[in-house]
Amino acid sequence: MIILPIVVSLYSIFFALFLIRNLKKISSNLTIEGQKVIKERVTTFLKREYKRLGVVTLFFFFIIWLVLGIKSSFGFLLGAFFSILVSFIGTMISTEAPKLERGLAASFLVSGLALLAISLFYYFTKDLKAMIALGFGCSLVSVFAKFGEEIFGIVADLFETYVVAVVVGMVLGELLFSSPIAIFLPLFLASLGILASIISTIFVKLGKKKSLIGASLIFALGTFFLIFQLAPKINLSFLNLYSSVVLGLLVTLFIILISDFYASKKFLPVKTITQTSQSTQTTNIISTLAMGSNFSLWIILMISITILISYQLAGLYSLATCVISMLSLSGLIIALDTISNSAKAITKGYAISSATLLALVLFFTFSQELTNLGTKIQFLLEDPRVLFGLFIGGAVTYYFAGFSLAQTGKVKEMSLLSLLPIICPLLIGFLLGVKALGGLLIGSIMIGFFLAFLILSQATEDTPPLFINSMIKVPNVVALLIIDFLV
Repeated sequence: MIILPIVVSLYSIFFALFLIRNLKKISSNLTIEGQKVIKERVTTFLKREYKRLGVVTLFFFFIIWLVLGIKSSFGFLLGAFFSILVSFIGTMISTEAPKLERGLAASFLVSGLALLAISLFYYFTKDLKAMIALGFGCSLVSVFAKFGEEIFGIVADLFETYVVAVVVGMVLGELLFSSPIAIFLPLFLASLGILASIISTIFVKLGKKKSLIGASLIFALGTFFLIFQLAPKINLSFLNLYSSVVLGLLVTLFIILISDFYASKKFLPVKTITQTSQSTQTTNIISTLAMGSNFSLWIILMISITILISYQLAGLYSLATCVISMLSLSGLIIALDTISNSAKAITKGYAISSATLLALVLFFTFSQELTNLGTKIQFLLEDPRVLFGLFIGGAVTYYFAGFSLAQTGKVKEMSLLSLLPIICPLLIGFLLGVKALGGLLIGSIMIGFFLAFLILSQATEDTPPLFINSMIKVPNVVALLIIDFLV
């Protein structure tokens, strides 16, 4: 069963390399001198920052080896390596090609390498606990990659989300069903998503919406037959499980439409902001803030409804399937990021929304893992440790947001503050226990989600909202990694 994901991932990588090979043929509009300047700037940045990242990666590699064993340490190293590779190639592609073509090449590279890393590691280890370390490796690099610019940050962020979503889906398959079918289903869904995206590239020139709709229909058709065959084997209703896949697609399409409505010059929100900006700068800021709040409301309602419906369909596994379905279109979403400013808003809204839903799945998996380990814990507000964790999670997220905003317009450099999403859950978990850690996770998810959308409406650069994505996702990955030592 593992052969299919491996074959599809290799096909995606070769397709990306084919696109990359043709990039120079269509990049004649860029001056050679302009390309040289951009390459030198990117190369200088990568050399400086990756030297620091290498030191941090080796430090965590040996710590994980000592604490969790050789499989987890190499899983971590593999995740970090693939994430660095994707970020590096994606950045170099951005200096070579027109916008759409470079986006497509980067997108299939991301999805192909992500699926290959997961499939190969599971093929050789069969160790899902070690695969969480694989996701942690991606998370570490993603935190630092957000110091980069343009496509660099979004590629690393979506690569991390993609890997962690598939891994947590596999982990839930084992926790809830102990069935190989339930473990492999996330890999099959990811494979179908890649194939659907590759096929749908023929629709790209017809427009971004038509290409996404085409990919959605192809993916929906493929998963119909897949889930029809597999759902009965894990004692789940075909209709309920398939509905969670369709729900993920609908959520993605809604996010795209609502983001486009609030970011495009064709619609009322941007026109209103343009009119108010003609008076004073203050009214412009207030108007932008108001529109950003309205935008957040619709996304929040959609995510809340998604959680309720998913649980009614097939419980926690349904929610995980819904998130993987959302990410099945991540390849084309990355391609959109390079087209225009309104498309960038779509990409960031998609990245924040998928990161939040994934973080919730991670938290519920954390809770389920505690139950499986014989520790049934309720995170009640009347418990002072839970409350402490909630406030600390929110406060640290605010601090991390301020740190990210302070980087705007500056030459970005890594610092120890960028490790806050990793350090905080370690300190709270080991010093105050599982209840405080659970509170921290909930606080960081809730506050991080609201802050990310608020900053998205105000930020002049792409990276600040993506910084906060790290505070939403990474603590939950760390919590799953250390859970055995807390009970």
